[in-house]
Amino acid sequence: MKYCQNCQLTYDDSANVCGQCGSPLTSIPGQMPGQMPGQMQRMQPRMMMVDPYDHTAEFEQKDISENKVFAMVPYILNFIGVIIALLAAPASAYTMFHARQGLKLIVLQFIAYAGQLLINSALLSPLNTFIGYSKALSIIIAVIELLAWACIAIIFVIQLVCFIDVCRGKAKEAPLAKSINSMR
Repeated sequence: MKYCQNCQLTYDDSANVCGQCGSPLTSIPGQMPGQMPGQMQRMQPRMMMVDPYDHTAEFEQKDISENKVFAMVPYILNFIGVIIALLAAPASAYTMFHARQGLKLIVLQFIAYAGQLLINSALLSPLNTFIGYSKALSIIIAVIELLAWACIAIIFVIQLVCFIDVCRGKAKEAPLAKSINSMR
């Protein structure tokens, strides 16, 4: 592609003079077809998708391979698993990371169980003595029970996902537990 410096018009490579002003055309080396003269050819930087909750690169591969079993235990045995992991591999940063993630999930389970218990107690005690079981109260209690069990089931699925991540040698923060920042 050739370019007229006076008129700012572009022409095919076969043209030698500008059709408007008659000036000689200059060819711009390294110009891509369709690129306007004076434009620099810039490479678009590739954006790497980085998961801010994936901490695998922070751990040594040796630590991951040697302590993978202890990192799995908090997700299988809950609170007892966290204690076992803390006692079995206290020097392993990888195991400590997963023990903290397991503990976060235990806290979420406790909140779900405690919420279910408190709401049911609050609804059953005062209302049951005055009204008896009404249909509306039964429906409210059933909905609360279903929501609590749904939360517990979701936490169980998250534990399975975390367990699979440990099997793959990953160190990702548990979904839903990411917001609990006090246990980093």
